[in-house]
Amino acid sequence: MADLVSPGDGDGMLRMLGAGEMLAYSAADFENFEEPRPRLPDTMEDQLRGVLAFLGERRWPFRLHATYEESIKRFLDVIEDVHGRGGPDVPFILDHAETISARSIDRVARLGGRIAVQHRMAFQGETFMARYGAAATAHTPPVRRMLRAGVPVGLGTDATRVASDNVWRALHWLVTGRSVGGQVLHPPEHRLDRITALRLLTQGSAALADEDRDKAPSPPAGTPTWPCSARTTSPCPRSASRRWCRS
Repeated sequence: MADLVSPGDGDGMLRMLGAGEMLAYSAADFENFEEPRPRLPDTMEDQLRGVLAFLGERRWPFRLHATYEESIKRFLDVIEDVHGRGGPDVPFILDHAETISARSIDRVARLGGRIAVQHRMAFQGETFMARYGAAATAHTPPVRRMLRAGVPVGLGTDATRVASDNVWRALHWLVTGRSVGGQVLHPPEHRLDRITALRLLTQGSAALADEDRDKAPSPPAGTPTWPCSARTTSPCPRSASRRWCRS
């Protein structure tokens, strides 16, 4: 693959960005909260180190499927082994990061990494709460802590394998802190306001691919930024869009 294409090849519709998110099978920590957290094998570090070294020689950006803190801190150790404490000179992204710790968030910031979050908790929140408790659920994922650390964050849906591709569901979860079943998962101090959530979905996600100038530019001063009106049409039920837009 590295001999056929290079990062940046393509156009605005389809572009090669880099490698990921399963760079090595041993480094895949699945996200089914019905099951106990997987423990990655002891061979993971050596296998992932070889892949990252290969990509680093060719200056390929990369992303890693990273659900749990226990996996993330090991991934970051490997990234530092290969690229040093300053991190790689190309972008890298951690996908999901539901249980990432404050310490690891700060490491991601220092290494120049980015984080892509999705609304899987909107669909699996009750299951996560039953397994790990309400206290852990309250800040899963800790999006506000990521933003305070200065980590670039993008919001998506991870559709359609483990969640809906309906972006309104993702926005509703991040703003209200509720699952699709109505369970309160996140207290107010761990929720985002509507404009910040919308920016993560648009500008934030475009910035992860360094395409924010083309795909989600900041509007001119004075341009209304409200995402919809009470008469909007959207893929989600009208009542949901009205709840989003209600001032």
